[in-house]
Amino acid sequence: MDAKIKNPVIRILNGLSQIMLQDHPVTGILFLLGIMFGDAYMALAALLASITGVLTAQFLKFDPADIFLGFYGFNASLFGVACLLFFKPIFITWVIIIIGSVITTLMQHFFMVKKLAVYTLPFVLVTWAFVFLIRTYWPEMQAEMATTTIEPEESIYFVFRGYGQVIFQSGIISGILFFLGVFTSKPIAALYGLAGAVTGSCVGAYLQLDNQLIYNGLLGFNATLCAITFAGDKFKDGLWVLIAVMLSIIISVWMITYGYMQLTFPFVLAAGIITYIRNLMSGQMA
Repeated sequence: MDAKIKNPVIRILNGLSQIMLQDHPVTGILFLLGIMFGDAYMALAALLASITGVLTAQFLKFDPADIFLGFYGFNASLFGVACLLFFKPIFITWVIIIIGSVITTLMQHFFMVKKLAVYTLPFVLVTWAFVFLIRTYWPEMQAEMATTTIEPEESIYFVFRGYGQVIFQSGIISGILFFLGVFTSKPIAALYGLAGAVTGSCVGAYLQLDNQLIYNGLLGFNATLCAITFAGDKFKDGLWVLIAVMLSIIISVWMITYGYMQLTFPFVLAAGIITYIRNLMSGQMA
């Protein structure tokens, strides 16, 4: 077996980079640095979760190529960061990060075996479940949710906050590092991601939604993920991006309006629908 595929560091970093559908270790490093600029504990949680996902996949002898590409690290990494957002950084939270990372890895493997593209659905489902359990039975574990107030003169940076919020960061530097991470791996996807963030925020402004939601990138990050997912150099790629982005925005606005925790679910649902339609059309044309 190729020694590169067995390299544990690259496996872990690729797991981080797959958060935005990349498989580049430098991208993983930039993502980790971006998280660290926002919160050192979150960076540690992301690293611990990615390591847990990789070790779980290795222990269960999943396909080494899939492990190398980071398919068993990104859901776990997102879950790790989410835990430090919603829960206090106490011992039991770190235990939850490990347990949840194992579960997301097993779920990811199940969907891969079934050949279902579910993107970050394992992260969403496991996070929803643990947040519900903690809120219901151990509310004292909940972290105080910090609110970031963005002044109008800083609103111009919303496009990078759209990138940052993919991994729960609202800082401009974090967003720039995430953008550079995607750009390092796939420049056209990075640029499409910016367009997705802009579109999400413009639609939010048109609908006269809360300015703080727009300025903080909370209407742009799912659109950013959709744009990155379907980015390509053909005209039809742009059309799929536009449809996916608009669909994700509609779902985001609906979830925000009714008080649901969106996480990356709008992206998952929109991308899943578009993937299904594309595959259906490809089958009919074959």
